[in-house]
This record gives sequence, structure tokens and C-alpha cells, in this order.
Amino acid sequence: MRAALLGTGASDPRRLALAVDELETVLAGPLPDARRGFFATTLVTFLAAQCTFSRRNEDLERAVRSGDRQLALLPPTSARYVDLLCSVEFYRSQYGILHQDGATVARACDALAWALGRLPELSGSWIGCVIPYAHSMAGAAWMRRDVAGVQEAVRLVELAAQGLEELPGRPEYSPELAALREQLRPALAMVTELVQTAYDDITGYRYGPPEPSSWNPVTERALPPRARFENARTALTAALNTLNWPRATDAAEAALEALPLVVSQALHRDDRQTVLRDALLGRRYQGPGSDGADFPDRLAGTSLARTACAVALAADRTEQAAALLEQGRAVLMGQDLQARSDDSDLAAAHPGVAREFTALARRLRETESGSTADGPGDPARIRDQHAVAEEWQRLLARIRGLDGFGHFLLPPSADQMRHEAKDGPIVLINVDRLRSDALVVTADGIRLVPLDVTEGRIAHRARQFLAAVSVDVDATRAGRREAAETVFDTLEWLWDTIAEPVLDAAGLTRPVPEGVPPAAVPRLWWSASGPLAHLPLHAAGHHRPVRLGDGCTVLDRAASSYTPSIRALRHARQAPAARGGGGPFLAVRQPTGTDGKDGASVAEVRAMARTLAELPVVQGADATVRRVLTELSSAATVHFACHGLSDAEDPSRSHLALADGRLTVRDVARGHLPQAQLAVLLACHTTRTDRLPDEAVHLTSAFQTAGYPQVVGALWEATDLVSVRLTEHLYRGLRTYGGGLDVTDTARVLHGIVRRLRERHSGSPRVWAPYVHTGR
Repeated sequence: MRAALLGTGASDPRRLALAVDELETVLAGPLPDARRGFFATTLVTFLAAQCTFSRRNEDLERAVRSGDRQLALLPPTSARYVDLLCSVEFYRSQYGILHQDGATVARACDALAWALGRLPELSGSWIGCVIPYAHSMAGAAWMRRDVAGVQEAVRLVELAAQGLEELPGRPEYSPELAALREQLRPALAMVTELVQTAYDDITGYRYGPPEPSSWNPVTERALPPRARFENARTALTAALNTLNWPRATDAAEAALEALPLVVSQALHRDDRQTVLRDALLGRRYQGPGSDGADFPDRLAGTSLARTACAVALAADRTEQAAALLEQGRAVLMGQDLQARSDDSDLAAAHPGVAREFTALARRLRETESGSTADGPGDPARIRDQHAVAEEWQRLLARIRGLDGFGHFLLPPSADQMRHEAKDGPIVLINVDRLRSDALVVTADGIRLVPLDVTEGRIAHRARQFLAAVSVDVDATRAGRREAAETVFDTLEWLWDTIAEPVLDAAGLTRPVPEGVPPAAVPRLWWSASGPLAHLPLHAAGHHRPVRLGDGCTVLDRAASSYTPSIRALRHARQAPAARGGGGPFLAVRQPTGTDGKDGASVAEVRAMARTLAELPVVQGADATVRRVLTELSSAATVHFACHGLSDAEDPSRSHLALADGRLTVRDVARGHLPQAQLAVLLACHTTRTDRLPDEAVHLTSAFQTAGYPQVVGALWEATDLVSVRLTEHLYRGLRTYGGGLDVTDTARVLHGIVRRLRERHSGSPRVWAPYVHTGR
């Protein structure tokens, strides 16, 4: 219980569950009133906190019911009774607002008014009671459109703010009261903003001139990570409302700086994903200033990283915009890569510290692999996970204090981004409701390219496109023709609005001449955000036969690759170069046809085997999850010929279908495979994520995290026979004279194959366009 309450890391639902069990056991026995009140208040808080992870309304109701039972056991005059009452009624009002139940909210307001009347006005406890009371009053007034109610809420928060400033002059002021004052300050600021939002919404005009924010990034550093994050996000909102772009940029930077500590590596992967989703995409509960949506649209919606980039660009801070976008994207992948990073530079300068880093990184991976989301779990294991995560943060801070290592395992700086662009331009595309831009990173600098597109328009195009490429081959001829037109139109629109301006800025202004050796074809890396992550930028262009000779396509000007972030690209390039002809090799096969038939999977593996003699194949009943994970530990090049599925609701559950179940994103990402070189995943949707597009939680990124620096995948379901042809040409193109593979130039080899497929299937871009290369 103490760990859940006082732990230095982020809240962990497993620790909360253990603490709840312990508190309920303690409260089931006899207790003095003061201790019962304290433990009951803590229990209500923990039960409500569980709702943040579970997203079950029943958990919030359970918190209120539990508090009601404990209130019935305490006399109203007892110590801690008012504290417990304030906590219970605050969550009761939240439950009522969530369900649009005016009677429940009114009951909470009445009880809080009673509690407020029992406390000395302007005392610390009175101010603490004003916070839930004003919050509840604003919610009730918003539901009833009650001007008088919201005016009273405004009066109370103003009075509380005055009392907070005068608190040091009161006779009873003490170090404990000073600490309480610092805790109340950010909470009151948040409630004041909500009350003013409700006032603006109900009355139709802003209440007085905008108040200058008291947020200070320097003093905020003394607060816990969650408080720092929430306060910075509140300051960002306030700065956006006043169009104060420099302050908005500073607030966004502070929020993103605190984010890795909020999304603690001590948490189970599912819980990290939940915390991150709520942090980056905003609140779930309906209330003033909310449209009531559970989450933003899967293909659109708010994102802290994208907003941070947009406000930095509005503040004319281009390099900082690129850094903030990098910092707030692929956060989970970035955390996973930390414990799998190359430490050769550290070993050369500080061998002792490097050994400590390697040992602790191994412990971090081991605790992650052993964690479970089912039930509270083993208290000792949970404590160990938190201890290791906290030790990891301390070690990183110590390493960053060493001369020359100040940026160790942090997102890349502008100089580091330019360094990574030495092999070809890297295009960061930011799509936000405020503005849309491309940041073209080259060895010479970072160039801003404003884009004449909106987030909503891209999301609309993405929906149309995904529907078109999903049209079945058995559809009517008219249906297939209409789908092909939609695909052509989308690729042309992508070229006209995004790809052509970007390629011009990158210096890729004309087609690659015929006869140029493959090794001389320019490279280009795409890193898209938001709804644009669902569209094939590598295939943008005018591909209709009447325009194909114009060279107005990405495919004719560069060999494209994708990367979730520049940090992920840098990690992929740190992987050791292939040795021994790209082997050992492995093929994994499961039936891909209907009704359990082999489909094209047999032909796909045979196509690979024609290049690689004595190819090890794990197939049929032998292709179990455990067997495949074991084989991956030694395979440098692996090819999967099986079904894949993208899970829209929980991207970590996206999987490849094996004999005994699912090989999920989570299973693969837990691995540490330093010998890995190339993974080929031609199953459908291996490079697609719906709910968190900025996080790139899909099978391709999972194989990258595990150690594969290059992955060939598919954005949508590929045609079986075309995948077989691509497989044969891919391995033939990578074959060396010694009988192995040279995977160094996989991106260019794939690029040439896709161009030939375009010639063969010129009337159907959905056939040749899904194949993508990700990595170095």
C-alpha cells in the first residue's frame, strides 16, 4: 500500500490492486475513527485511479459505493470525515457527469456545500474542499446551462486563489501547511480553468480578460512527473487560447520531457500503452469543453507531439519543432530500444559504467519479459520491476552527466538528425489541426515545407483509400473499377499536395535516368504522423498509363523507406553488418488459403528455397509460438508466409497466426536479437496501426525493436500470386555468388521489383503498391 501511495514511479494498476486488497482487509476490522477516515479516503482514491487504466465505469461506481459504506461507519464530527466526504462526492459528481445524471451531480454538490460550511473560511482545508465543490458545481451548471451556478463556482475559485496567497500570513501556518499549499496550487489552477471554460460555454462570452498563467517550468521540476505533465499540458492549452506560440512551445516541451517518467517502464506493456494513449490523446470523461467522445477518430484526433511541433513552427523554431515531434512519437518503441542500444562509445570512454549499463539493461528486459497483466501479480516481482526502472533512470541521469554523453539515449538533437540524413533525406511530416508541414532533414539542414492540407481532409482520404484497397477480388467489375479509380486518385492527390513539394525541397526534382545502377538510386526515408501514416507515400504519383512517362511519381525519383522515428532509424543503423552471407535463414509457413488450405504459402516458401538451398522451414503443427520464438533467437534472415492481422482496438495484440495461436507484437518486441538482419512479413497489415498511428505499434516495428534493422512488410492485404513473385525476385536480387544473401541494399532491390510489378499491373496500383521497406 505504501508503494502505491508513495512510490516514485508512475501509478501501476497492479500495485493499486494490491493496495486496494490490503486497505479493504484493514477496513474490515475495528479502527479508530481518524484512522478509518484516512484509510477509507485512500481506498476511494485508489479505486477511482483504477478506472484510469480499466476504463470501466464500474470501477468509479465501486469507489463511490465503498466510500458511502465507510461514511456510514463514521460520525460526522469525527476527524477525517470531511476529507472522506469530499473525496467520495467528487467522484460521485464525476460519475454523474459521465452518465448525464443531474440528480447524482446535485446530490454531490449539496454534500460538498455542507462540508464547506463546516470549515473555517480561507483555511487550507476550506480551500481543499473548494476544489471538488467548484469542479462539481461547474459540471452541474454545464449540464443545466445554469448561469447562477457557474457564477458561484467562479466566485469560489477566486476566493480560494486569494486564500491560497494569504495562507502564509495565517497564525496556524506551518511546514505541513506550506507543503499542502504547494499541492493545492496546481489543482486549483486546473479547476479554475475548467470553471472558466464552463462559464464561457454557458454565458457565450469570455469571463474577463485572459488571466496570465502562473506556470513556471523551472519551479515545476520539483513536482512529481504526473503533476508536471498535467500542469504543462494545462499551460499549453492556455497558451493556445491566447495564441502565445513561444509559451505554448515551452509548455509542450515540458510535457514531453515528463512523459517518459509518466509512462514508466515499470508498468506492464498494456498499461504503458493505456497511460500513453490517455496522456497523448486527452481525457475520456465528458464535461465542460468536451464533445463527449470516448477517443478521437482512429484516423484523426489530437496528439501532443503533433501539437508541440505545430506550435514550435508557429513560434518560428524549426529545429525545435523537429526535436519535439521526435520526442513525442514512437515513445513506447523508444523506451524499448533504450535497453537494446549499442553502448560501444560508452564502453570505450567509461568501461566500468558500460558494464553497469549492460547488466542493468539485461535486468530491465528480464523484468519486462516476466511481467503479466492478469491480476495483481506477485508483489515481490512488481517491487523489483519498479526498483529496476527507477535505478535505470538514475543510471541514465548519471551517464548524461559524463563529459560527451549529455544526450545519451535521448531523442536526437538537430545535429544528430542531420548526421542521420547523410545517406539520403529524411522527411518528417506533421499533421495537426493547427497546421500541416513537412520537415525535410538533409545533411545540410532542416527545411520547412508548409503543406496545403488539413488533418480532416487527410483522414477522409485515408478512409476512402483503405476501403478501396479492401475491395475483394470477387467484387463486381464495376466495384473493382471504382476502387481502382479511388486508389489512382489518392496517389495523385498525395503527389500534388505532399510528395512533389517535399521531393523538390529534398533536391529530388527529376526521374532517375534509365540504366542507372541500382546502387546509385537515391534513398529517401518517410516518417509520417497522424492519418497520413495510413497512406502509401512511397507510391504517391501519377501512375495512370497516359502519365507514367512523365516521371511524376516518388517511385521514379527515389527508393523509399519508412521509419517510425529518426531515433529508430539511428538504432537500426547501429546493428552489426551482415556476416556469413546473411544467414542463418528461417522460413515460417502456415496455410493462407480459405478453409485451412495452403493458399500461396507453399509457393512463397518454395520461391525462397530456390535461392537458398537447404532452407530451414518451420511449418504446420510445428510452427508454434514457442518454437518460432526459439528459432528467431538464431535466425538472421526470416520470412513469414502466414496470415497477419492488425488489431484496431489494441495494437499490441496485432499478430501473425501460428499453429497454436498468435505471435503478437508484444511477444516479438520482448526479444533481443543482436544477430538479426532482415525480416520479411508479406502477411496483410504488418505495417499498419489504427488506434495510435503516431506510436507505430505494429508487427514491423516489433521486429525492429527485437533487433531486425530492416523489415519488408505490407500496408494492406497483398495478392497471393504477386507476393510469390515478389518473394522470388527479392531473394534472387539479394543473392550473392557464395550462395547466401547480401541484405545491405534491400530497399533498392525492393524498389526495383515494385517498379517492375507496376509495369506488369499498370491498371491496378492496389496490387503493386502495398509492399514497403522499413529501416536502414
